[in-house]
Amino acid sequence: MSPETKFEPETALMAGDAGMEFYKAITANYKNCIVEGGMLLFEVGIGESQRVAEILTQNGFCDIKITKDINETERAVSGIKR
Repeated sequence: MSPETKFEPETALMAGDAGMEFYKAITANYKNCIVEGGMLLFEVGIGESQRVAEILTQNGFCDIKITKDINETERAVSGIKR
């Protein structure tokens, strides 16, 4: 494990379903708490953006956006609740 991950919670590093369990749980649990037009936004790891976008879409979010960081890496995924 790299030194940069030393302070990360274990659940952030060892999530099941190829790391998607966290995103699935947060989306499922919070979609009913967000008002229509509200946004759910995730910071994602390298290679996770498309799968997280699919999770948001499957849970009724629209206007899905993937934003790149300064290094042109897809780093954030957001969606608006319908």
